[in-house]
Amino acid sequence: MIDDTKTLLRYLLSGYNKNVRPVRKQDDNVNVTVQMYVKSIQEFDEVSEKFSVVAVFLIIWKDESMMWDPACYGDAYQILTSYYDVWVPELIST
Repeated sequence: MIDDTKTLLRYLLSGYNKNVRPVRKQDDNVNVTVQMYVKSIQEFDEVSEKFSVVAVFLIIWKDESMMWDPACYGDAYQILTSYYDVWVPELIST
């Protein structure tokens, strides 16, 4: 299984450019889903109407260059890698 994962990662990242949007045609949209889960409220100030929270963001998108036949790689349907290796959407919070 580890060898299959290593082979799959080599296959997926060979020639991969994280600076190119992960769609077949560059004028296509990349649909990105962002979910925020509030873990706890740290501060709450009624007078200033401000609060602070600890939260986790889940960001989901489809990278069309990261597709493979699981049967060729030990039935691996998903793989984890560092976000430093792949395209990641830029998110701006205001």
